[in-house]
Amino acid sequence: MVHLPQLVKVPSPQRETLRVRDVATRPAQCTACGPDDLFEDVLQKLSPSNGMRILIVDGRRLVGIITARDTSRLVQRHALRSNGTG
Repeated sequence: MVHLPQLVKVPSPQRETLRVRDVATRPAQCTACGPDDLFEDVLQKLSPSNGMRILIVDGRRLVGIITARDTSRLVQRHALRSNGTG
């Protein structure tokens, strides 16, 4: 996983030879959940320390990424539907 803030910190001259592995967070260090995990549990895992992103992994296969923005949109849509406006 590579986050834009990590790339911004790299001086311009070094970017020409920079490899993804030099700035990427290793999979073992990423916060992950499974496709069958409860949404409430996933929400509790979101934090600034993981870039407000959670990998969705099925076995060893990456099947998606949930961001804080995704969860915010979902909550907003649910609220609109609950109020009868969506």
